[in-house]
Amino acid sequence: MSRQLSCSAVTHAHINPVMHPRLGVQVDGRSVVRYLRFRRRVRLDHLDLPHVRAGRWEPEVPTHPAHVVVSVLDGNGWRVVKEVEFPADPRISGEGLDHATLPEEMQKRYQAVFDGPPLRIDLDGIETDHVRVECDREHPIWQNHGDCSTGAAGYAVPFGLLNKLTAHGGELESLPDTAAYYQPILKIGAVAPRAPRGMSVRRHLHDIVFEGRHLSVAFSLRRPVLTHLGWDAEGFGQAGRNRLVTRRLETFLGATSAAGASGPIVRTPQIDCGASHWTGTVSVRGNRVHYRNLRCASGVRLDAVFTVEPGRLLLELTQSAEHDTPVMEAEAWRLAWDLKKGMTAAAAAPTHRACRAGDVHLPAMFASDAVGCLSCRVLEGPEDRVRLQVESYRDSGVNTAGIVLASAPASGGPLVVTRRPVRAVIELAVSNLQPVVTNRKAKVPPALRKHWASVFSNFRSEYAGFSNHGASTNCHVNQHGCIDLCAFTARPEVGPDPLDLARFTVQRGLLDGSGYGYWRNLYLDADPILVSSAGRIHQARPDMRWLRQIRPGLVEAAQRMLGTIGPEGLAVCRDLSGNSGSHRWSSNACDMVGFGHMDAYVNAWTYRALRNAAALLKAAGDAALAERCHAAALGMRAPFAQYLVNPETGWVAGWRSRDGQLHDAAYVWVNGFVCAFGVLEPRIAKRALTRLEALRMKMGLRDCPLGVPINLWPIPEADQPAHVSAGATSAQLEIFCNGSIWPGSMEYYIRALSVHGLKANARKLARDLEEGYLSDVMSPGMSEGAEFFSWEGMACGYEGTFVLNFGTLYALAIDRGLFLPPAPEWWPEGG
Repeated sequence: MSRQLSCSAVTHAHINPVMHPRLGVQVDGRSVVRYLRFRRRVRLDHLDLPHVRAGRWEPEVPTHPAHVVVSVLDGNGWRVVKEVEFPADPRISGEGLDHATLPEEMQKRYQAVFDGPPLRIDLDGIETDHVRVECDREHPIWQNHGDCSTGAAGYAVPFGLLNKLTAHGGELESLPDTAAYYQPILKIGAVAPRAPRGMSVRRHLHDIVFEGRHLSVAFSLRRPVLTHLGWDAEGFGQAGRNRLVTRRLETFLGATSAAGASGPIVRTPQIDCGASHWTGTVSVRGNRVHYRNLRCASGVRLDAVFTVEPGRLLLELTQSAEHDTPVMEAEAWRLAWDLKKGMTAAAAAPTHRACRAGDVHLPAMFASDAVGCLSCRVLEGPEDRVRLQVESYRDSGVNTAGIVLASAPASGGPLVVTRRPVRAVIELAVSNLQPVVTNRKAKVPPALRKHWASVFSNFRSEYAGFSNHGASTNCHVNQHGCIDLCAFTARPEVGPDPLDLARFTVQRGLLDGSGYGYWRNLYLDADPILVSSAGRIHQARPDMRWLRQIRPGLVEAAQRMLGTIGPEGLAVCRDLSGNSGSHRWSSNACDMVGFGHMDAYVNAWTYRALRNAAALLKAAGDAALAERCHAAALGMRAPFAQYLVNPETGWVAGWRSRDGQLHDAAYVWVNGFVCAFGVLEPRIAKRALTRLEALRMKMGLRDCPLGVPINLWPIPEADQPAHVSAGATSAQLEIFCNGSIWPGSMEYYIRALSVHGLKANARKLARDLEEGYLSDVMSPGMSEGAEFFSWEGMACGYEGTFVLNFGTLYALAIDRGLFLPPAPEWWPEGG
C-alpha cells in the first residue's frame, strides 16, 4: 500500500551555463535541486509535485515545470533513475488572456490550477534512502508583477518550485535511533587567554571574548562555535555589535532552509551535523584558540586554530574524513550572519561554474552596513581545494558564508570530502570600501567613511547581484544608485573589483536574467535603468570584451524602448487606459508617481537611456540602431516640456492620463531625475526646482536629515493603486508611497539643485543627510519598514537596509569635492 513518506528536505540552487536560444549567447541558467532524505530504506512508488506560488503575484501565476531529473547517489556520483518532460499547461502560459482581463478573473483561473491535481513522477518502486530531484527548465508563463524567477528563456526556475514535493511508497526499515548520533560537548584543556596589545580578553559564561576598537570575537568553550564577531573599520564604536546568528537554526537532522551556527557543518544524504553536533577538545593559549580533533557522526574530522589580532582573525583549518565521503554540504567553518542585527553579505564575484550557486572567487569581502568590511583571503592552501560558498535565506533572515576544503564537484556530481587531509590558512581582516578621492585637499567625511560600503551589503553573489537587500531579490529597476557608487569606489587591496560586481549585476539583467521588474511591458523603467547603468560602467572604465558580451541584450533593450515611443515623441504605456485602468503598472514607480499614459519618471529614464544606448551601440558596431536611439532621445525634449510640465506650477507633473489630465502632487524625486538628466531646458529646470524648494520651505521642511518627501502634496485616492490605497489612511500625506521621506530619492535631486544654480540648497541638503547617515536609522538590517519615513521620522516603509538608500552618497561625495562628476555627468553630451 502506498502512502506519503516522512522525510527531511534540503534545497539548493545550481548554476547551469546554457546557450540562450533567442540571444545566442551563453548565460547562467539556474536550476533548483531538492534532496528528500528518508533516513531509512524505503520503496518509492511516485513523487507528487503541486504547482506553487513563488514570488509571482498580481496575478499569482503558478510554477510551470518542464523538465525534471530524479537521481540517487551511486558511489561518488549521482545516477539518474527518472527523467520527465512535463507537457505545457496553456492555462499557465496565458492562452486566452490579455491585459484587459480583470485581475480577479485571472486569479480565479490560476486558483483552479493550484486546486488541481499535482504533477506525478512515477518511480516504479525503486528502493533507496534518499532522492535528488532537479528542475532545470520551465515552460512559458503569463506576465505578472513581482516576478523574481522567470528568465533565461525558462532556464532560470523559481527557487521554491519544489517546496511542496512529496514522496509516496512504503517503508522497508524503521527509522534509526538518533541518540546514537549524539556527540558530547568539548573537553576543555588549558585556558590561559592573553589579549594582544590593543585588545582586552575576558571569560563570559561559556565564552572567551576578545574585544578591541576595530574587532571583537568570542569563542565557545562548549562547542566549536563563534558566538560573536563584530568589527568597525573606521572606529565609530560599533565593534561590539555582533553580526553573527546566536540562535539555533536547525533541528537535529533538520529541515530549515538555513542551518548551522558559525562553525563547521556537514550535510550528507543521511544526516546533518551543524556546529552544535561536533565534539573534541578546546584550549586557549594567549591569543590562540585551539579546537582539536573535532568529529561528528558523518565521519568528517577537523582541526581549527584561531589567532586573534587587533585588526584580523587567522583561521588554520585541517579537514579529512574516515573515507572519501560524498556530501550535499561541507564547510570547514561557516559564518552565519544574522540580518536582523545588520545587513551583511559577501561582496564576491561568482565563478559561473556549473555547480551549486554561491561558488565565488576569493579574495572576497564581507560587507556590512555602517561598520565597513572584513576581507577574506587564502594565505596558505591548495588553490583548487579552498573555496568560498555563500547563501542567502530570506525566510530565516540569515546569510551564510563557508570555507569549503574540497574541489568543486564535477558536473552533475556531489561534493566529496576526501580521506586525504586538506589544510588551509584563511585571513579575515578589518577593511573597508571607500570612495575614489581625486582631490588631495578633500577629506572623506565621517558619514561617507561609515556608510560607503553599506551598499555592498546588498550584493547577493550566489546569483542575483545587487538586490533590494542582502536576502531580497535582484531588482532591475533599482540598479542606478549602487552602480553609481561602484563606478566611484576605490579598488581594495584585498577583495573584488567593485566594477566587476556592477558588471555581473547589469549583465545578468540585460541578458534575460530573472528579477523584480522582469516583464518590460509592465515595468517600462527596467530597460532604461539597466541600459543607463551599463553606460555608467562603460563610461567609468570601457571594456570592449564586456560590451560585446552584453550587446544582444542592449540591442533588445534599445528596440523595446524605441517601441514605447508614441506619436507625441514620448514613451507611453499602451496597456493602460483612463486614469486608473485595471492593469495600472507602467513602472516600478507607479506607487509613488502614477500609472498613466505618459509617466514623467519613465520618460526621464528613457531619455537618459537612449543617449547611453546610442553611445554603447555605436561603440559595439550597431551604427544604424545607435542613430535611431540618438534621434529618439533628441526628439523627446520638446514634447516632454509640452506634455509633462505643469503650466500652473512650473514643475514636472507625475503623469498625464489619456484624457489629457495632468496628475501633479509636487513630485520632488521625479523632478530630480528630469532636471539632473537635462531633459528640460536649463531655465525651465531651474524654475521647477526653485518653486519646489519654495514649497518645501513653506511646509516647514528646512532641516532634512532623512531627505525630502517623495511628494509635497497629497496624492488623490483615485490616483493610488488598489494594493496601496487604504481609503482615508492612504489619502493622508507623509505615509509610505504618499509623501514619505525617502533618502534614496535624493541622489539626483541634490545633483539637479547643484547643476541648476541652487548650490546653497544642495549643500544644505547634503550636510543634513550626512547627519542622517551618521544616525544609523537608514541601516537597521532586515527590520521591516525602516527606509521610508513619515515627516516626524517614524519608519513607514518595507525593506529595512535598502540598496537605494546609499546611492545618495554619490551626490554627497561630489558636494564634498572628493571627485568631480563625470563630464558629461549622465553621458554622453547631447545624446
